[in-house]
Amino acid sequence: MPKEITKELLRQVEITASVYESPGKYSEHDMADRYNCSVQSIRRDFVKIRSEGVSIHSSKGKLYIENKIKLNKLNQLISLYLALNENDLIRNLGPITRKYGNKTLSIFVKIIKAINEKRKLSIEYGITSYGDPIKRVVTPIGFNKVAHTFNLIALENDVQDNVKFFLFERIISVKFNKEKSSLKVFPNLYDIYRFSWSNYTGIKESSNVELLFDKKHKKYLKDKIFVQEQEVIDVPEGILLKLKVKISFEFISWVMGWGGDVKVIKPSKLKKDILEKSNSILRLYS
Repeated sequence: MPKEITKELLRQVEITASVYESPGKYSEHDMADRYNCSVQSIRRDFVKIRSEGVSIHSSKGKLYIENKIKLNKLNQLISLYLALNENDLIRNLGPITRKYGNKTLSIFVKIIKAINEKRKLSIEYGITSYGDPIKRVVTPIGFNKVAHTFNLIALENDVQDNVKFFLFERIISVKFNKEKSSLKVFPNLYDIYRFSWSNYTGIKESSNVELLFDKKHKKYLKDKIFVQEQEVIDVPEGILLKLKVKISFEFISWVMGWGGDVKVIKPSKLKKDILEKSNSILRLYS
């Protein structure tokens, strides 16, 4: 991307951040002085910012954003800023490039274009019992960056409720189709992840969880954001952590990792799952 375009996009995100944090503090001239550019350039930035759904405007010489920025838009702005600053690199890109060679960048670009244009992909992913690749037709709806790699988020067979996650490096082949999705409404990625502990696991229902921790973990728990809906409460017996979360194997393992410093208060199914997992470990080593 040309440096000038990157510079403008970064400036637009930074202006949005400053005005949203401090409405009525800055003027157009303040922004022009800050970025060493003309007022006309700043006004062009405002046009671009408004085109992205952020209602920035000037009143009595000062800048304001009228409405609260929606969470989805906030997520997009933060993700854009991280990407443009080049400090959020793909740590596992080496194995991916060894697999796709000079096609690596092209594959990423074409998948993003397929997402934007709502076009289907034909992929080979997974192996049958006979050792043959499994052919699938999917409608890509997004990328999810996890730890060292990416998940391709897609709807298998163009079915709205059939959300699947495909590890990028395990995709055997990709073919880009001209056929567009027949769907008019697509799942919202925010809703898909809303109550997930970490990676999406296909679990649809969330649970109200209560965990009682030893008091020595008070500071850690109070400072930590685990999920969107959580509450940390001091009780006589210790520290009560209340969460709304989808109970996955990953979440169960996290709870078990605290050993005797945590007790599951509810739900009973979580207690049962932990007991079963613990007993299977004990049987293995007894």
